Amino acid sequence: MIKIPEASIITLDTYKRDLHVGEAFDLSENFNGRVGDEQVPLVIKFLERGKTQQFEDGLVPFISGFVGDRLNDDNVVNADTGVGVSYTGTRSDIVGMGMVKMNLPGTMFPQEGWFYGFLGLETPDHSKRVSTFNVWFHIYNGNPDMFVNKEPFRTELQKLIDSFTTDITNTEKDALAVIAEYKQKFQDVITEYQQKFQGVVDNATWLTDQLNVIQAKINSSDIATKSELEQALLEMNKDIFESLKQKADKTYIDNYLSKITYVPTTFADLDALKAKYPSGANGLYITADTGHKYIWDGSTWKDCGAYQSAGLADGSVTIDKLNNNAFTYVSSDNIAFNRTAMSNGFNNYEKLKFEAGTISGADGSNVNTNNTVRTALGAMNYQGIAIFNFNSTKYQWKLAQYDASQKFIKFLTDWNTGQNNHIDFGSGQYYRLLVSTIDSSQIDIDDVLLNIKVANIAKKMTYNLGDLSRNFEHMITIGGGAEPEISVDKSQNIKITMPANPLTMFDGLGSNVAVSPVTYNGVTFTLTHGNVLVWNLQKNTIGVQAISDNRDKLNVILADNIYGQINNGFFSQFYDRKIARNDVGYQINIGGNDHPSFVSNSDNSLDVIMPNKSLFYYNHFGKQIKVSDSKYYGKTINLPTNSVLLWNFDTNEIVAQAQESERPVNSIILANNIYKHVTSGYFEQYFREQFGQEYADSYHAYAEQNIAYNDQDITVVGDELWIGMQSTPDHDAAHTGQIIRLNRNLKQVGRYVHNLGHLNTMDYCVNNDTLLIGNSSDEASAVPEIILIPNVSKLKVDPDWPMIDYNSDTVIKIKFPDISPMGVGAVFGETPDVAYLLIGGAPGMNSVVKIELGMGASDLSSAGYGTFIKNTDGYNGTAQYVRRYYGRTMQVNQGATFYNGKIYGAFSRSKPHFAKITLHEPQLTNHDGLYSIEDWTIADYNTEPNGMAIYDGLYMRTTFDGKLVDMPLSSRQGGQANIGETVKMPFRGSNIQITPTSPVTDLYVEVVDGQNFNVKSVSEKTGTYNWTATID
Repeated sequence: MIKIPEASIITLDTYKRDLHVGEAFDLSENFNGRVGDEQVPLVIKFLERGKTQQFEDGLVPFISGFVGDRLNDDNVVNADTGVGVSYTGTRSDIVGMGMVKMNLPGTMFPQEGWFYGFLGLETPDHSKRVSTFNVWFHIYNGNPDMFVNKEPFRTELQKLIDSFTTDITNTEKDALAVIAEYKQKFQDVITEYQQKFQGVVDNATWLTDQLNVIQAKINSSDIATKSELEQALLEMNKDIFESLKQKADKTYIDNYLSKITYVPTTFADLDALKAKYPSGANGLYITADTGHKYIWDGSTWKDCGAYQSAGLADGSVTIDKLNNNAFTYVSSDNIAFNRTAMSNGFNNYEKLKFEAGTISGADGSNVNTNNTVRTALGAMNYQGIAIFNFNSTKYQWKLAQYDASQKFIKFLTDWNTGQNNHIDFGSGQYYRLLVSTIDSSQIDIDDVLLNIKVANIAKKMTYNLGDLSRNFEHMITIGGGAEPEISVDKSQNIKITMPANPLTMFDGLGSNVAVSPVTYNGVTFTLTHGNVLVWNLQKNTIGVQAISDNRDKLNVILADNIYGQINNGFFSQFYDRKIARNDVGYQINIGGNDHPSFVSNSDNSLDVIMPNKSLFYYNHFGKQIKVSDSKYYGKTINLPTNSVLLWNFDTNEIVAQAQESERPVNSIILANNIYKHVTSGYFEQYFREQFGQEYADSYHAYAEQNIAYNDQDITVVGDELWIGMQSTPDHDAAHTGQIIRLNRNLKQVGRYVHNLGHLNTMDYCVNNDTLLIGNSSDEASAVPEIILIPNVSKLKVDPDWPMIDYNSDTVIKIKFPDISPMGVGAVFGETPDVAYLLIGGAPGMNSVVKIELGMGASDLSSAGYGTFIKNTDGYNGTAQYVRRYYGRTMQVNQGATFYNGKIYGAFSRSKPHFAKITLHEPQLTNHDGLYSIEDWTIADYNTEPNGMAIYDGLYMRTTFDGKLVDMPLSSRQGGQANIGETVKMPFRGSNIQITPTSPVTDLYVEVVDGQNFNVKSVSEKTGTYNWTATID
């Protein structure tokens, strides 16, 4: 029995994000068509950046693409291999929740094969249009007999013979009448195929002759019985099919005719033959230009190959027919390696065909010219190309772009004489390459093919073989791993003492070229400025020459001296290791291994906190140049954006100045500031250490399970998981959201209805049963406030409409207008009276602000924020600023919580990122602090995560569309379970430990496999327990 997979809703995102699924989605598991179908329902769920599509601006659905009988080598159908089809729906096709139902007409299924195209949304006037990734599905044959007839295919002639045999066998009337009837039918076959296949005519004529013989035998009473007649027919049938195997197929006839050896008529070329016999003629004809023979096959002149010894057929000579000396193996002396595809990093060049002419810049149509060639439209069916021009003084090239309907869009590039290693092609677009002579002289297509090469970027090599074998002309090794000794004196002379072992040289293909004489082992050479140390391979000598001196053709430079530095030659690698150097010509050390630190400010400036020790500078030859003054120990220097921090050696001052201002000649840059980033200067290394890379590429393990709800942040309240679903930001009671309450098994046990806003962050304080909400969002108008709901799990609400009203006394609101220009995220801190605000909104989180929350009679509003609420032991509606922490900018916060002194958050604008944020207190109490981030992502998810909570102290928990995801905090996993029920651990594990949580304590563990176990009671009682295990 065939197992039919469970259907699912086809979901497509108009942001066309890279989901690692290749160039197209395969819809055939959920949807296919059939020729002849009408009004076929196709249900699609549209997303926009992972969120449900709202169908604003009057958008309606459409589908557009091509239908062909097969996919090409790149698994697509295009205008060359298929028929264009499209359908545009109406607003009535929209069914809600991001879904549309299009009733596709029969014109979408014009033939059997494959549909390849895309779906999307557009306005009726085409002023707005968004599309999805490409998709494809199967279109089945509309023949009602398909998959039913399992007999082998039979020709009309075979069917006629079968019918005749059956009628003779079953006839109850005169056999002569049946034979007479079928003689006419066979005569019809003769007439039908008279002009097509002469061999078939002979077979049908032979059949008629056989019927005449049988008729004569009946008339002469030679066949006396019906059984004898049947036997005669069986023998005739056997002879017929033996003959048909040899004679009745068209291939046999063509092969037979191509071997005719009589002397034929000769024409100058095929055009001359067609002009003489446009409607064909009997016989064999030769064209002198190719030496090929032609026959008329009933509709066209067919090329039957080379005539006798006039020439070899194309593609007919194999390597087995060649002598070993008939070809030369590729080697360095018979190939221009730098022109090969391998040297450019590709497996091969593509075989393009050019045609004479250019195209119009107005509409992309063909234009005749003799100085330009072009590729045919659709010839370059690639994801992208690289172009190489090996004669830049003669040829120039450019690319033209066409849309999916082959309408000209623009020239993708202007005329170019160089090369381009990576040009991406848009999906569903067409491209043409044009090559012209620079001087407008007549162009030679054959010469173009030799000098203009195109590679498919999909065939790029994992490494460049050319770089490995020809990065330099020769490769040198030193016996025994010995190295030269190199020193530089204050007069900028370089002394090189040769290694104790000889040098051995190989060419780029690995052949031994030379070995230096042992007489040079340990010899010292002195190079003054402008000298080079040369190994002369022709004479096998090593010596010092001036750079301008003539050298023998076969030589290798071992070292040069340009003002006390070795810049070229094999020995330069040892110089870099032995002689300290840097880009600015000085070396720096900081006493006591101290280092500077940085504080990022809201005005894009940086506070540079100098080390508590002096800076020491040395020149290239080891001489001490300068020691910084002690007055800079721990000093804070503000560095505005687009400025530099300079150490002026003439005055021994360290100052900030605008980067475009003139600088002292005798000075050095310690740091610059480009929008709170240090990108040059000695202090850059310390800035990188403090702020790290923008995002990590590390992946964490995770476990997932299905969930019915997800929207904004999540939080854990007791044994329940609360999921926030947003309301409108204006707190309109008519446009509410929900807070869904789920138990440990993710079953809904309750809910709240609310008008609290976006619910970007939602955090819970177990100490006082308070819910903390932050409403950061993409809206610049979002209010920078936090919402506190004390005693949230014990609220008195209407069971039928459990509303938490933003405007009620239950809800405490505190605004922070000067801390953030837009909405903020919020989490509780170390204690109930501490909270952290995540600042940044849509551009991404760029700072964290610590605040103190007013409790009881402690009114913080006079120097802080909020309105004081009297007569309360809890939160009194006030707060005050404590400190801001700066660090690298993350993407948009999608939920956060505070756990064990760290802030855990989910961040994304497309690809999900998760971070553990550590807050660092400043060196000086009146300064802001900084934060550092350890971040990671997870595989298989490329949409925004929703929410962040710490679950059971073991997992970071978040949600995606339809999925709940747990990431372990450490190498342990765990949970709660019932005695006697099999537990499936989120991760494969071992070392299972259990703790009873009911009176039943006689428990033992029964391991099923590496991910499943069972806990049973010796007395076979039921109860509950907690478990933990090591993650393997």
